[in-house]
Order: sequence, then structure tokens, then C-alpha cells
Amino acid sequence: MEYYSSDGLKRAAKEKLAYQSGVAIGAYLVRAAILFGFFMMVVFALMGTLFQPMFNMLSNVDMATDPLTAQKQMQEQMIMIQDMMMKPQFMILSGLVSAIVGALAATLSTGYSHICLKISRSGTAKISDLFFVYRNNPDRVILLYLLIFIVQTIIGLPSDLVAYFASQNPGSGGLLLLNNILLIANYIVSYIFSLMVSQVFFLYLDDTQKPTLQVFSESMALMKGHKGRLFYLQISFIGWLILGVLTFGMLLIWVGPYMEATYAEFYRNLKKEPLYVATQGYSEEAL
Repeated sequence: MEYYSSDGLKRAAKEKLAYQSGVAIGAYLVRAAILFGFFMMVVFALMGTLFQPMFNMLSNVDMATDPLTAQKQMQEQMIMIQDMMMKPQFMILSGLVSAIVGALAATLSTGYSHICLKISRSGTAKISDLFFVYRNNPDRVILLYLLIFIVQTIIGLPSDLVAYFASQNPGSGGLLLLNNILLIANYIVSYIFSLMVSQVFFLYLDDTQKPTLQVFSESMALMKGHKGRLFYLQISFIGWLILGVLTFGMLLIWVGPYMEATYAEFYRNLKKEPLYVATQGYSEEAL
């Protein structure tokens, strides 16, 4: 079986989504609402601890003075806020918050991938499938997410350390240059790693009992020689995402499910599953 082009995968996704678009869009909106609600709860909960010092600093700016003085005060306060954000205790707390929010996002996103896989395989999806993970070893998905989070944190550690020392020595041009170089390297290595482990949650969905490290190794094996394909597939959606932003997110209600359904087709193509859907008159040869 051949590997299909991005256009072929997109066409497969659109053809199948047309039959269950209500479920795909409904579940997408439910997931977005839950994540937004949880995020706002976290923000309000941390208002008096993590964010309060920032608000206090900004409130010290006297906007009643002349514009130049107010601008200078604002710049000074922003520098103080940046210094505070580079302190170890702030970075640790913000990292923990990011991990908790990310774990929730991972479980719900994996549930949405379950919906997309069902649609791709001509199954009947339901909005309740969004919560599939919570009924099937959610600890494995959280562990997968945390391992990815830890590896990404380790990858970014050198640039974070240099950024901290650069903030303590603002006159050091060498540290600033090194920080910029490491930051670019961090983005590149992190993205390559994300491509390598991009299939872990799909693999979990196909076998919720599979050991975590085995899932990682299988994802890396599947993606060997296909990272460029996934990269091209991802950037092919940039135009749609820009249009989504220009429509104040309204278009994303359709673009989001379309993208995730296409990634499900990509996974199935990697597994060499036929994308044939006999009940819908869609032929594999048409791709």
C-alpha cells in the first residue's frame, strides 16, 4: 500500500467528516469550552499569588504624568516583571500550572482523536466519546503527556539557564547572543522531537493497555522517514489558520475538526490501513 499525499489525506478527511460533521464540531466546541473554563478557574485561583505581584507593579505606573514619564515607568516595571518571571520559584510554579492544564488538555484531545479515528474508520462517533480516556486508563495518557513535557523541559533547560544569567547581567552581549542561538536550537530540537512522538496518543487509542515506553518507541518507528510528510501536512493548514484568526475564530469551528480528522487519516496511513469507505462510496483508488 502506498503512502498518500497531503491532498489525498485531506480529501479522505473531508469526505468522512461530511457524514458526521455535527458530532465532530459539537465535540470540538465542548472541548474548547471545558478547557477555557478550567483555564479561567486556574487564573482566578492564582490571582492572589502568581499574578498579584505583576498587577501591583503595573499599578505603580502613574498614567496621570506626562506620556514620556509614564512610558519610562512602564518600561521599568516590565523589566522588573521579566526579572521576577526568571526567578526559579516562579518558573517552577508556572511549570506545575502548565503541566496540570496540559494534562487536562491531553486527555480531552486524545478523546477527540478517538472521535476522529471512529469517523475515519466509518464508525458511529458520539460527543460522549470525548471522555473516552477517563474510562480507559487515563493515567497512561497523563504519563505520556508528562514524559513529553519533561523531555521538552530538558531540551529547553540550556536556553532557560542562559536566559536567567543574561537577565542578571543585562550588559553582557555574549550571553544575549548565546541565549538567542540556544533559543532557536531549542525550537528546532523540540519540534523534531514533537514530530517523533506525534503518534503516541493514537497508538494508545488502539491499545489502552500498551506500556508507555513501548508506545514511544512505536511512534518513533512509525515516524521514521515520515517527519517531513507530517511537517508539510501541518504547514499546509497555515492558510486556513490565518483565515480562522481573521474571522475571529469562527472559521476554526470547521478548520479544527478538519485538521484533526486529517491527522487521524495520516496515522491510519502510517499503519497501512486502507482509507476505503465502502458505505460512503469512497474508493481508495480515488486518492
